[in-house]
Amino acid sequence: MISKVGIIGLGALGILFASQFQEKTSKSQVYILADEKRLQRYSTEGVYCNGRLCDFQYASPADAPQMDLLIFATKYQGLPGAVKTARSVCGPQTILMSFLNGISSEEYIKEHLPAGRLLYCTVQGMDATRQGNHLTYENPGSVVFGERESSGNGAIEEVKEFFERTCIRFSVSQDILHQLWSKWMLNVGVNQACAVFGENYGGVQKDGKARRAMIAAMEEARKTAAAEGISLTEKELKDWVALVDTLSPQGEPSMRQDTKAGRETEVELFNNRGQSPQSGHPSCGSLRVFSLPPETRDGRTDGGHECWKTPPQPGSASGKQRISCLFPWSEIPPGEKLSPRLPLHSRCESFFLHPAPCNPESSAPSSFRLSFHKFY
Repeated sequence: MISKVGIIGLGALGILFASQFQEKTSKSQVYILADEKRLQRYSTEGVYCNGRLCDFQYASPADAPQMDLLIFATKYQGLPGAVKTARSVCGPQTILMSFLNGISSEEYIKEHLPAGRLLYCTVQGMDATRQGNHLTYENPGSVVFGERESSGNGAIEEVKEFFERTCIRFSVSQDILHQLWSKWMLNVGVNQACAVFGENYGGVQKDGKARRAMIAAMEEARKTAAAEGISLTEKELKDWVALVDTLSPQGEPSMRQDTKAGRETEVELFNNRGQSPQSGHPSCGSLRVFSLPPETRDGRTDGGHECWKTPPQPGSASGKQRISCLFPWSEIPPGEKLSPRLPLHSRCESFFLHPAPCNPESSAPSSFRLSFHKFY
C-alpha cells in the first residue's frame, strides 16, 4: 500500500495534487521534495490553494525516506534536475509517474531512474491557474495512466487503490502511448494558441482567430502523429475541443501563465519534440525556435512593428522570451507565403517561416515552422 508520496515540482499541478493527497491522508505521508533554496522560499512565502494556506511537509532528498510513489510535476526544462532530486528517494519498489505535458518525459525518467516502476500517464481536464504562490481551480481534472508494456509488477493496482483512497478521478488506459500523443495534440493547440493570442480559456471557447488557430494546430499535430504511426481520429480532436469548452473561462493553460509571468516556456516540449523515440528522425510538423537577427533585438522598429525589450530569461541569449507555434501551411494567405517576415498580430514583433522537415516516407502534408518574439 502506498503510504509515502513524494512530489517534485510545486507548480499548478504539484499544488493541486499535493493538497488533494494531504486532505485525504495526512501531512506526514506527503513530501514536497526540493533543494534547500526552494524549500526556504516555500516555507517563507507559503503556498495557497483556492485561498487556503497549504500546510505541506517540505523535505530535501537527504532528509526524506524512500518513497512508495514519486510524482514529477516540474516544467519540461526542470526534468533533469528533478530526476537528480529523486535518485536518493527512489528504490526498486518506488512507483514513478510523470505529470509533465508531452510524449518524452517518461523515456527520460526510464533512462535515468531504471530502478523504479514506471507508469506512463497524462493529466487532463483541470483548469488550475497559478499566480505567484497562489493556485486557483474549479475543475480538478483526472489522471489517465497505464503501462507501455505489461509487467505484472502490481504498480497499476497500487496506484488505483491510492487514487480511490484520495478521491482522485482516474482511468487506466490499455494503450497509454496513444493517450500520450492524443493529449499532446491538445497541448499543441490550446497551450500555444492561448499564449500567442494572449487569451484565457474563454478566448478559445468562442469563435475567432484564437479558436481557429487552436484547432488548426491540433489538426497539424494529428497529421504529425500519423507520420509516427499513431492514428488520432477527428473525433478525438473534437472531444478535446469539447473538453476545453467545459473549463473555467478565466482559467489559463500553463504556457499562457508562463508568458504572463515572464517565465521560460515549454515551447520546445510541444514543437521540438517532433522526433520519434522509435525512428530518430524529425517528423512532419516538428518545430524549432529560431532567433531573430541582431538588428531586431535592440528595441528599434522593424518593418513598422515596434520591438519591445523584456527581462532576460534563463538560457536566452537574446534576452527576450521566445515562443513558437505550429500552424498548417494552408492557413497562411497565399499572397504572403513568400514574405520572409510577417506580423502575426498587435502583441507580436515579427516571425519567420521555415519549411518543416517531413518523413520522406510519410504521406502527411507539409507544414511550416513559425518563429517569433512575443511580448507581454
